[in-house]
Amino acid sequence: MEFKIGDKVTLLNEVGEGMIMAIVNPNLLEVEIDGFAYQVPTNEVILSKPMTIDRTEIKDVNPVVKAKQIPERKPKRSHYEEIDLHLHNLVSYESNLSNSEKLFIQLEALRDKLEKCIKNKTKSLIVVHGIGKGVLKAEVRKVLSDYHLEYFDASYRDYGRGATQVNFY
Repeated sequence: MEFKIGDKVTLLNEVGEGMIMAIVNPNLLEVEIDGFAYQVPTNEVILSKPMTIDRTEIKDVNPVVKAKQIPERKPKRSHYEEIDLHLHNLVSYESNLSNSEKLFIQLEALRDKLEKCIKNKTKSLIVVHGIGKGVLKAEVRKVLSDYHLEYFDASYRDYGRGATQVNFY
């Protein structure tokens, strides 16, 4: 991924955003976060607002990665939709993907599902993001905030701590 001074970036291993102040070398950036300068490896950040990439371009760049149909588990309640963002549900081969590419694919799948739910006037959506380090959960909630949607932790009994429920009004 090519970065430029002034780009806004999101940290992958921590919750937070910053702006690129300098490119130290091809693998290291100086990023300002909350008024402090940090040196961050390029493989630990992604652009905050990535440009929309045509999916055919992704296939051309890495022909091993094939987009899979996003499986939708049968919802636990009939008035809920559900999307599972675990990467193995979204692509058939994930080992050649960088962390930023993985996150990009997961967030694009979420945005696609949100658009479908809004179009179809769905009442509620369960977003299964898993627990992990919390990076995906934080990014999911940032996207939901951008859409001005109400969200909260999904039922602990049904999903543990690894899901967020979204209500559409």
